[in-house]
Amino acid sequence: MKFVTWGILLLLLFFAEYTTWQSEITNEFNAGNKKKDEEPIRLKQPVLYDYDSGRLKWEFTAKNAEIFEKQDVTTFEQISGRIYSKSLSDQSTKVTADKGKISGQTKIMILSGNIKINYADGQKVFTEQLIIDQNKEILYNHTKVLGISKTETIKAQSMHYDLKSEILTLEKPDTTLLIDM
Repeated sequence: MKFVTWGILLLLLFFAEYTTWQSEITNEFNAGNKKKDEEPIRLKQPVLYDYDSGRLKWEFTAKNAEIFEKQDVTTFEQISGRIYSKSLSDQSTKVTADKGKISGQTKIMILSGNIKINYADGQKVFTEQLIIDQNKEILYNHTKVLGISKTETIKAQSMHYDLKSEILTLEKPDTTLLIDM
């Protein structure tokens, strides 16, 4: 009889632990859900600007945007924009993406889906995710990158572009040189 009692107690303990674990997974999933019991403010064709000491740092437009005020987060669809470097204020880096999200507190924009970056010198970079840190003035990611210039094609595991120094760093590059004959 003691064996059956211990078996039932272990079964109940296992069920309680499983229910708690499942609840934690559900909570984590819901934490990632952008709605969080908040109805967003919806915008059509918004334009975002960021200035520093009267200098335009970047501008982005989107097809649609949703602002979640309580979370201080804005999400976007079909984004295109320009990022201006300090040394080449008349030239810009062009960026397009399927969607994005920006946090007002951290001033970090995360873009995803079919990202294309056109640098002022003609280089192009293609990737699936891009993080724009407005405070540090850098563009970076941790996903595969394809870089194309007039003379080479480079595949890499990630990228880092410093807007101040205008230096693009590719991690673990695989280069193919294109030679005109």
